[in-house]
Amino acid sequence: MQKIYKVRREYRCLKAIENLKGGKMNKKPVCKLVGENGNVFNIIGLVSRALKRAGQPEKAKEFAEKAMSSKSYDDVLMLLHFYVEVE
Repeated sequence: MQKIYKVRREYRCLKAIENLKGGKMNKKPVCKLVGENGNVFNIIGLVSRALKRAGQPEKAKEFAEKAMSSKSYDDVLMLLHFYVEVE
C-alpha cells in the first residue's frame, strides 16, 4: 500500500514541476488503451510499443522491467502514466 502512495506522490510532484515550467516538459507519446484488451501483459506491450515508436527504446525497456516487477495490476496502471499519455 505504501508503494501506491509513493507512486501517486511522485506523479503529483511531476505534474507540479510541469506546471511551474509552463508545460514545457518532454512530451510523452500517446498510447491508446481504450477499447484494448485489459490484460496486463497486453498493456505492457502497448506502452512499450508506443515508446519505441516515439524513439525511446531505453524508456520502453525501463518501463517493461519496472512493470514486470510490479506487485499488482494497479501498480502497472499508475506506472504507465509516467511514460505515456493515455488516450
